[in-house]
Amino acid sequence: MDKVPIKQNRVQLIEKVQSFSINGDVYKFEKDYSYSGTLKINDNKIAIIRNLDNTNINLTQRIRIEAINDDIASLIAVMYQTFVFEK
Repeated sequence: MDKVPIKQNRVQLIEKVQSFSINGDVYKFEKDYSYSGTLKINDNKIAIIRNLDNTNINLTQRIRIEAINDDIASLIAVMYQTFVFEK
């Protein structure tokens, strides 16, 4: 299995973007101050995720995902759990 390096950039004071490439496509996961996230591929939005409990700790049980397919929904869920609560 190939390793995919993920670069993290701070966009504003409390927003972050993680970017990575798979098969020549550039993916970007951006989280914002409301603990929501957007996933883009080659700068086209393909999924969003929102914390419905409005908490900033990793105890939320309710999130809403809108994605172009189940694979992308799974990917944004992993990105969300991995990076949203990171300081």
